[in-house]
Amino acid sequence: MAKEERLELLGFWTLASWDTVFRDGRTHPYCRAPIGGFLQYSSEGTMAVSIFKRESAEILSTYGGRFEKRGGSVVHYPWEGQSPQGIGQAKVRHVKLASGQMTMETDWTQGDAREEFLYRLQWIKCEGPQLPA
Repeated sequence: MAKEERLELLGFWTLASWDTVFRDGRTHPYCRAPIGGFLQYSSEGTMAVSIFKRESAEILSTYGGRFEKRGGSVVHYPWEGQSPQGIGQAKVRHVKLASGQMTMETDWTQGDAREEFLYRLQWIKCEGPQLPA
């Protein structure tokens, strides 16, 4: 990931969509309920993410830790989170940045029905109010 892309990555992002994409091209929303979420990357190399159902505040995914850039990917290393088995395990996220938007995809994986799929998340960068110097 180029230095300009690294700088573009830093900051606060809100979730626009989360889809399941199958090898045959089918795409479905991750869940039927409206979802929301945020993702934050800091210049110190830490990150935090939380994704939830808007109507019930049920948490779908949440963790925080450190991150590093590797080419066109970001690797998350969770310290804490809702899923104990994910703590300390690298989570590779392939990213494309353009005009304040980020497309993030997981690696392909095989589901229960032996179908390969990946998750695609669309994020929108939040440009908050400027704080006084």
